[in-house]
Amino acid sequence: MSKLKISRWTIKHDLNNLDYYNESETIFAQANGYFGTRGSLEEGVSIENEGTFVNAFYDTEEIIYGESAYGYAKNRQTQLLVPNPKNIYLCIDGETLEIEKSIIKNHNRELNLKREL
Repeated sequence: MSKLKISRWTIKHDLNNLDYYNESETIFAQANGYFGTRGSLEEGVSIENEGTFVNAFYDTEEIIYGESAYGYAKNRQTQLLVPNPKNIYLCIDGETLEIEKSIIKNHNRELNLKREL
């Protein structure tokens, strides 16, 4: 991950080049036990793998086995995605900001694990 600059307490990602973007989504993910979201950009990009989850929000379905045995699970649970609440669309003079098509001079993000930011 050459685009990630990692020091003792911080992880920085230079977003001028979107190489390793999906990996950085995972590293910059945020969760608190009730709500979690991948670290995708608010502006959105076509290669993102967005995921926003709410704890205990899932679908349940019965599992059908050819044979039943002690200890087999009876139901499966699939965690469901919820709508992404953080996307923004910036439009100035009729032109929409598209990260992949724009010329960006400086675009980066930083996760500071010591300051919890």
